[in-house]
Amino acid sequence: MARADAFQSPVTASSGTEVQVNIPAAPTDLYHRAPCGLLRCATDGTVRSSNLTLRRWLGYPHDHRFIALSDILSPPSQLFFEMQLRPLLVLGKTIDGAFVLLRRLDGDLLPVVMNAVQHPDDQSIEVAVLIVREREQYEASLKKAHSDAEQAMHAMAASAHAQKMQAVGQMAAGMAHEFNNLLTVVQGHIEFAVADALETVPASRGILEDLGRAAGAATRMAGIVRQLLAFTGQRHVRIGLLDLNTVVESSAQLVTHALAPDTIWETQLEPALWPVAASRDQMEQLFTSLVLNASEAVAASGRAGRITISTQNVPAGTLDARDHVRLIVSDTGIGMTEDVRERAIDPFFSTKGMATGLGLGLSMAYGSIRALQGNLEISSTPHVGTIVTVILPRAQG
Repeated sequence: MARADAFQSPVTASSGTEVQVNIPAAPTDLYHRAPCGLLRCATDGTVRSSNLTLRRWLGYPHDHRFIALSDILSPPSQLFFEMQLRPLLVLGKTIDGAFVLLRRLDGDLLPVVMNAVQHPDDQSIEVAVLIVREREQYEASLKKAHSDAEQAMHAMAASAHAQKMQAVGQMAAGMAHEFNNLLTVVQGHIEFAVADALETVPASRGILEDLGRAAGAATRMAGIVRQLLAFTGQRHVRIGLLDLNTVVESSAQLVTHALAPDTIWETQLEPALWPVAASRDQMEQLFTSLVLNASEAVAASGRAGRITISTQNVPAGTLDARDHVRLIVSDTGIGMTEDVRERAIDPFFSTKGMATGLGLGLSMAYGSIRALQGNLEISSTPHVGTIVTVILPRAQG
């Protein structure tokens, strides 16, 4: 009987009769060095050859020869092969990833996945098996590599975004300081001009009106400068204990008059809200900006909508080891796509155009909140609405 690791080749003897001789396979034959178990059998299950890898996995000597598939397959797997897999092979189908159990020499079972195909020319069946635990380890390593790559990409993107924000902040701070210096000069000369006009031409109402408009514009520009300085952390603000409920209540009369038509205003305020350490001016400006954004989103949706203002106490252990306070502004407006949401806090980013806004509202809100060791979260669904959550640490006192 020929050895399992030999190849049979037809040759012609001197008598002219074709005979089969065994040609030993080279030790480096890829068939035997393959990282999977390989086996060839006849359609009746008689094993014609097997590679050294399969014999090693099953604990047999390298020169062992299996007689039939029943020598290798466990009884349940043998039944599974005969009832389920063999009919598919007869129909010309390929078996891909079938789970079976092989019997080792010591009686233990070896879980493997089996691939098999039947050749129509010689009716032989080629079988390849791979140990399940090796496949699981391979798949786990692939998943880990993919996860590591994703984390690296996120870290690179976050680093690039932080560098961009830092560069924009430095640029904005420099521009704001220069602009503030010039604005101080403009405001001073406007005050001198008003005083001179009152002394020299008391009846010239037109000059005073023009100067009043110029003074109003200068005041608004000064407000923009203060916002830029707050965003870049260059402006010193007065911090004190603050109840965010009072911010909502004091700003409500102003902002509700600016709401889009058919907009329902609703508040859900925590009665015993914890205090935060913040500037009232900053928080009122932040709250007004968020509500006006929500109102514009409702108006852009073209339908009646709702703006809901909520405040909540967040006990320690929910977010981290500290107590926090949430201020939530939610609307049922037009919503944002994911790419717009991701860029919403970028400075000078706006979907409304330069004629309508500078794109600084959420950026300055974010800068103010981060300066207070808080956070700002945005969740949004197109055509459903947006939820902006301001999170600030609870102040002790």
